[in-house]
Amino acid sequence: MRLVAFLFCVIVVALLPLGGCGRTECPSGVCLPDAAAGQRVDGGFFAGGGGAAGGAVAGGSAGAAGGGAAGGGAAGGGAAGGGSAAGGSAGGATGGGAASSDGGCAPGSLIFFPTTLDFGEQAAGCARSEPIVFLNTCATAQSLSLSATPMSQLFRVDAGLLVVPPGGALEVPVTFDTPVLGPRQATLTGSSSSGLLSIPLRGLGVVPADVTDAFAQPAIPKADLLFVVSDGPGMVPAQQWLGAGSSPLLQYATTNQVDFRVGVVAGRLDGGSPTVLSPVMPQFMQAWQQQFLLGDTGAPTTSCLARAWQLLSAGAGWLRADSTFGLVCAQNTHEQLVGSPGAWVRLLQRAAARGRNQLTISAVANFTRACPGPDDAALAAAATMTLGSTQSVCALDGGSLEAIGRTAFGYRTTFFLSRAGPADGGVEVAIDGVPLPSRDALRDAGIWAFDPLLNAVVFEPLSVPEPGKTLTARYRAACGR
Repeated sequence: MRLVAFLFCVIVVALLPLGGCGRTECPSGVCLPDAAAGQRVDGGFFAGGGGAAGGAVAGGSAGAAGGGAAGGGAAGGGAAGGGSAAGGSAGGATGGGAASSDGGCAPGSLIFFPTTLDFGEQAAGCARSEPIVFLNTCATAQSLSLSATPMSQLFRVDAGLLVVPPGGALEVPVTFDTPVLGPRQATLTGSSSSGLLSIPLRGLGVVPADVTDAFAQPAIPKADLLFVVSDGPGMVPAQQWLGAGSSPLLQYATTNQVDFRVGVVAGRLDGGSPTVLSPVMPQFMQAWQQQFLLGDTGAPTTSCLARAWQLLSAGAGWLRADSTFGLVCAQNTHEQLVGSPGAWVRLLQRAAARGRNQLTISAVANFTRACPGPDDAALAAAATMTLGSTQSVCALDGGSLEAIGRTAFGYRTTFFLSRAGPADGGVEVAIDGVPLPSRDALRDAGIWAFDPLLNAVVFEPLSVPEPGKTLTARYRAACGR
């Protein structure tokens, strides 16, 4: 993972006129507009372009959109595609040379992942779609056209000419639909404003069969939590609340014997690197309270999700390989996210090398209770996709940090399936190989249920698999995802 992160740093440094990987500023005049909402996003991290930057990456190597595990479930619905963990870049990874830019974007400034989309085994006659995520690191919009050859009837891209906004992330679904058995392969080719791209597509048509997913409940929960906190105007009360409200969260972690670490960082893109705290540190409680007191003289957070992706992609040496990852966004401005929340959640999963069962996003932000205006739709969506929690920054509640602790630190009660489960809920669950019924007949109470909307097995709080146990879910995958 460190090697991939290092390679990403090298490419980003080549692409962007920055002083170093992970250290960014918004140059004068290079702030990115959100075309959909008419808002502005601090564009320092994504301010690519320029002839020198293009020359540094032309002819070249694949850019990494964060290392890590391909697969692991999907944000907001489908299963994440398999294939290469590294990302690619248009005009670089294909070796096809740099296309002329119609917007001043350097070759390699359009990053995508996965670089190989492997559908794995797919029941013949059953279509399934998987996404490819594109991230535009250029300061201007990029056009993108895609086509699958030679088997366009088996691999489909239902998209015409696309436009990826500056600093924006876009999901493009690719569908595999084979009527026959055996291996199938094709190539997704495309051209963008910054170059050419080529993504191998693979799939294996098989006789319909059951799928078995396995989930290990850790003997001791291990979690790394990152607070991205705005230091803009009006944030001091929220910072004080976060610092003073540590007791419920820490009590929950102690009671459940969680091995955890906490990082705190300013939400602006030039806010430096996280300060990481561990409960074994001397005067931990005092350090916790002090780290949240960032003041209110900085620039407001424009996008917590983009800031987290910036930090993770720059090389998160503080993030342990075997921990779950919880992101907490604390801000009093709406998330000015360019692109869909689902695409950004996938980017964070990839950059953190975490599957869907290993990442939660929570937010202390603009939500309806006491806050004027609409809810922060982007952060609410990200929290919903990852089963995180939300809290109004305008009406702080001492118990909400405990809720964040339950989602980020606790044992999982929800287990996302890797493929779409059957609509009739026909899932067989076992613990360490012993079948587990969905109801306890003696107590006449539920134990677990299949939630078709989440596409997940959900346990009742009092019936969560014990530490060190392995849960398996066997089911016949449905068509469509």
